[in-house]
Amino acid sequence: MSIHVQTTVAPGLPPVGERRDYIRHLDQLRKTDRKVAGGKGANLGELYSAHIPVPAGFVITAAAYRDAMAGPRVQTKLLQLADAPEDTEARARLHEELVSLLRETAIDDGLRSAIRQAYRGLGDMARVAVRSSATLAELDCAAGVDQTFTNVRGEDALLDAVVTCWSRPAVSARAEAQPAIAVVVQHMIDSDKAGIAFSSDPSGADPSHVLIHAAFGLGAVVVSRQVTPDTYAVDKKSLHLMNACVAQKSHKIVAGDSGDLGIALDAEQRGRRVLDDHELCELASFAVQIERHYGAPQEIEWAIFEGTTYILRSRDLPPHSVQNPASLDTTSAVRGATMKEGQRS
Repeated sequence: MSIHVQTTVAPGLPPVGERRDYIRHLDQLRKTDRKVAGGKGANLGELYSAHIPVPAGFVITAAAYRDAMAGPRVQTKLLQLADAPEDTEARARLHEELVSLLRETAIDDGLRSAIRQAYRGLGDMARVAVRSSATLAELDCAAGVDQTFTNVRGEDALLDAVVTCWSRPAVSARAEAQPAIAVVVQHMIDSDKAGIAFSSDPSGADPSHVLIHAAFGLGAVVVSRQVTPDTYAVDKKSLHLMNACVAQKSHKIVAGDSGDLGIALDAEQRGRRVLDDHELCELASFAVQIERHYGAPQEIEWAIFEGTTYILRSRDLPPHSVQNPASLDTTSAVRGATMKEGQRS
């Protein structure tokens, strides 16, 4: 079965003026650009070059972060943070002071103009997802460093999210060992269905299968293991469904005006199969294509909106390293249904 690949691009993105080192669009990045765009940004550029459908976007490079952190007042605050005891009110206060200082001084007129110009290229008041992207591989998913903000709309909100992505690593690392942070900005996909695909079974039981976990709504419900998702095994050669385990999914996460919302599913929706055979075939085809491109098994975050599949992220999958979410205790799913408005993933 042939799969139609549609690559989304930002229409007519203008040049970014004098600060070209601060903004890179996805078509300007490859996997070798980790030092420029961090792991997430570099891999998104690589996926774009391989004609994989990724949401349109751009990266605020690590150079912008380094320059923002180089000011003497910021350096002084970083040193104070490094010396402050962990989990104390003093440390929390210093972090808030750092955030305020970065808002005041870190984004100069040139960088502000470059970010606004790139953002406007995504459309008028586009809703975007904003994610930190560490230049050090070991920190790309580290707690306190890895930050994601969904449903961000407007230039001021975008700049505030960027500053927050920059400030969080300061709480997690000493001033002399600060990781450089790029920031990925992409169209927000209000997915009807989302989840994770493993291009080879991560348990090692059958590498000839693509393993797909899926749930309704935004992918945060799967990534954060709030529900037990459906699990599908698809043959890598034939792209035929080999096995399906349809889970009882307690709720879904959707984008609200003030943040992500948890919505409980009714009895019929809970037991409904998330993906049909065509969607599974398309996802498995992308997984196989991405694995071949990288030459190694991949863990892939994906989303489907109004029938179109998007790849949000791909990274190398260490063998035998991933717990099967289908085996998780479902008590976490019950707790997840009580999410309050404004909570971010």
